[in-house]
Amino acid sequence: MPTYTRNADKSVAAVIDVAGTQRFVGPGESVGTYEILGDGWTLTDPGPYWNPALAVHDDIAGPRTIELDSDTWRVEVWNNSPAVVTLFLNSAENTPGIRVEAYGVRTVEVRKRVSALIMSFSAAVSAGQVVLTEWRK
Repeated sequence: MPTYTRNADKSVAAVIDVAGTQRFVGPGESVGTYEILGDGWTLTDPGPYWNPALAVHDDIAGPRTIELDSDTWRVEVWNNSPAVVTLFLNSAENTPGIRVEAYGVRTVEVRKRVSALIMSFSAAVSAGQVVLTEWRK
């Protein structure tokens, strides 16, 4: 996480740290935060950088089960193929499936409640034609 050091002479500042907790930081103290801090702060370590994308799966080439990150809030499926993609949440028995039409895009809010996404296809697809991105909240 980016780390900042407070360089203001006397003032204490409230900052939300990487755990989401409000901290009061005095002169000379450091804090890890994903916020971008301006005047009165020195960036002492820029990484790792915050990124809303948790994972990108672009090697999908047929029926596939993708284990989702435990922090996944939503998934986005880009279907650049003539096939219809059907998504099942946690189990292929969880019907009806969610359709992604040919050459379509679908976003599904999984809200950290889905650990696996099962994908089936109405026709063959090649790697790179269907891309799934996992997003954090």
